[in-house]
Amino acid sequence: MTSLPSQKIRLACVLAILCGSLLLTSCYYTPEVVRAFDGEYSEAKNQQIITEYCQSCHLHRNFDPESHVDEARAFYKKPLYQSSRACRLCHYVDDNFVGDEITRSTRRPSEVRRGKYRAFEKEFIHDLKKARSGKKIKKKKKSFWNFF
Repeated sequence: MTSLPSQKIRLACVLAILCGSLLLTSCYYTPEVVRAFDGEYSEAKNQQIITEYCQSCHLHRNFDPESHVDEARAFYKKPLYQSSRACRLCHYVDDNFVGDEITRSTRRPSEVRRGKYRAFEKEFIHDLKKARSGKKIKKKKKSFWNFF
């Protein structure tokens, strides 16, 4: 017969393993809107998901993406930004460690002029060319383990 302290230790270990596995599995969930901002769908579907996400906010319920894109183009000097119709070029989201909260942000024209997003722009152009040529885009999945 096992003693009482060893049963408590065993129970604590089992609980720790269960909590740890729950935490790790929650890291693998990526909301659809984050996947759309990452460009995992077709151009039209990405735009549709992003527009619905913006319009779900009470401040942007009357948001018209076409007029917004036309107005925003004037602020950017680079041809990529002036000719694009994709919201995900100027806007992006980050999900936190567990994935239950999304942080929204904008690639501001002044930051673009200073070259802060050159790596992103190259990747965006590369993905755009592949998508338009009909080839399957293979992206690395974001994972907790990529940090190590």
